[in-house]
Amino acid sequence: MNRLSIITMLLLLSAILPFAQNSKSIESRDARIKEAMELRDAYSKEHIKKREEAYAKRDAYVKEAIEVREAYFREYAKKRWDSFLKVPGTSLPKSPDSLNIKTVEIPKIKEDENPNIEIIDALLKEGISEEQAVNIALEIIDSLGIDAIKEGQSIGIFTEENKAETPVVVSYMIDSSDASAFLRNNKADGYKYVESEAGKNAKRSCFTTNSSYVFPLKGSCRRTSKFGMREHPVLKKPKKHEGVDYGAAKGNEIYSIADGTVIESAFNNVSGYYVVIIHAGGLSSHYCHLQEMGIKKGVNIVAGQAIGKVGSTGRSTGPHLHLGIKQNGKWVDPEKILNVAIQQNFTTKNKEV
Repeated sequence: MNRLSIITMLLLLSAILPFAQNSKSIESRDARIKEAMELRDAYSKEHIKKREEAYAKRDAYVKEAIEVREAYFREYAKKRWDSFLKVPGTSLPKSPDSLNIKTVEIPKIKEDENPNIEIIDALLKEGISEEQAVNIALEIIDSLGIDAIKEGQSIGIFTEENKAETPVVVSYMIDSSDASAFLRNNKADGYKYVESEAGKNAKRSCFTTNSSYVFPLKGSCRRTSKFGMREHPVLKKPKKHEGVDYGAAKGNEIYSIADGTVIESAFNNVSGYYVVIIHAGGLSSHYCHLQEMGIKKGVNIVAGQAIGKVGSTGRSTGPHLHLGIKQNGKWVDPEKILNVAIQQNFTTKNKEV
């Protein structure tokens, strides 16, 4: 073999050798990739299995919770049905056994937000029509008070077979030993509120103030709407609420929060009969939806003097006092000005069926 042949062979070997080494490198890389993919697939399968098991446990828990709530509401209805049938002006079948039932759990309610929005959303998700959902939410809040509505409480909706969007009985569970019922009237979509056995002679909240101001109502009342943004109960759209609403019995006396002079006593389609009183320190108080014309304009009054009676005139869904307060011409939260506190040291006889 001559010198040229040897050189040629060496050149060929030097050219082929890198390809052989590169081929081994590629095989090694492919093996590592395959191993990694197998590990990933095994992890994914295990992760999916654990997730499916967690979902199954959650679904079983939710199903059990729903069954418990449905059983509670059915038992409650059976015990109370005979007395429900005696309520005049309602439309009920002879037995609750033929009725379908849905249960809705109250979700977490954001701080300073009116719970009627949360209740309406929860009802809509269960297929209740918007009109019925709004009626139910308003009835619950107006009758029980905004402070009674808590996360985790339940609503039971009894409906007839062919009228899934038109509840016959709405029952609201306060806790495991107490519920309240709303029965459908013979009229279109009205409801009649009846309390449960446990609600009879129960302690009810009234309000007092930790300040020099006087709370404008005495006896049993319920805060039904706070100051700030809310879903308007009549207009059905977000609107700032420039005051606080307190549900109370029609005809209850309303009292002035402080000494002052009546600067308005009139009527309009929104506020109904209303009274405006100007006080010292740039403060004015506004009392709306009165039963009838209140105290006359120009009268000087003292704190705690009666100025009118609770009614439902103007744009209103039921008997209540709308209390508004202006400070230097701007609406402010009345409960912050009055420093309102809840007092629960008395009992009242409530409606029975």
